[in-house]
Amino acid sequence: MTDITPKMKHAAALRELRMRRKVYPRQVKARRMKQADADHEIAVMQAIAEDYAERDLLGGTD
Repeated sequence: MTDITPKMKHAAALRELRMRRKVYPRQVKARRMKQADADHEIAVMQAIAEDYAERDLLGGTD
């Protein structure tokens, strides 16, 4: 198995963030998810993406 680098994790977090921003509004509209929960989950993934962006910029590792 290939080592999973911080850069790969950052890219995955960005993909997940885009997906959440696309899907969660529909979930809220369909009453499958509360707006507060959607906002929180998006904020969490945004923070994760930012953490990995900082690591990429600083050349850090896990």
